[in-house]
Amino acid sequence: MKRSQQEKQQTHQRIVKNAAQQIRVEGVNGVGIADLMGQAGLTHGGFYAHFRNKDALLAEICHTGIAETLERLTQAIDNAPANEKISALLDAYLSVYHRDNPATGCIMPTLAADVARRPEEVRTAFTEGYEKLLQLVVSVLPEDTDEQRYDRAIALLSEMVGSLLLSRAVNDPALSERILRSNRDYAIQAFGKTSMENE
Repeated sequence: MKRSQQEKQQTHQRIVKNAAQQIRVEGVNGVGIADLMGQAGLTHGGFYAHFRNKDALLAEICHTGIAETLERLTQAIDNAPANEKISALLDAYLSVYHRDNPATGCIMPTLAADVARRPEEVRTAFTEGYEKLLQLVVSVLPEDTDEQRYDRAIALLSEMVGSLLLSRAVNDPALSERILRSNRDYAIQAFGKTSMENE
């Protein structure tokens, strides 16, 4: 690879990384292209050498953001004993640290509402990332029929994302921590058993 191509790739990655952090905090409409490029030390016009438009950038942020979350959660799960995989997943996701660091956290609670209003390109990238994260959740659930296990994973992931979102939205620190704690505790009890055991 020529040096100029390497530099362009490094610049591209820097734009995506900086943009992902800013957009997670400010929202899609809260950050303009000029701001994004300025933070990366580049000019507004240079943006179009890397992306067709803001939606192309946002689609890439969906892919890279979910990949980062998958890496962190997979590491937490892999380091946990066999009977504590669900707890490890929930402790990593529904943590005070994750709540307090949206710039480097999961994109789902920060961008879902914005993504729902974007073109298909962005929603497809988000959906692909969601399905990858869903498969990770499926992998920690107890054995069950494939369809029931998949449905339970959808419910658990929805609870995780919603709980994190609500914990960030309330302005009462004690309530925020209680949202995280009570949802962790409930999910461990509710999702640590097969559907047959819950009946």
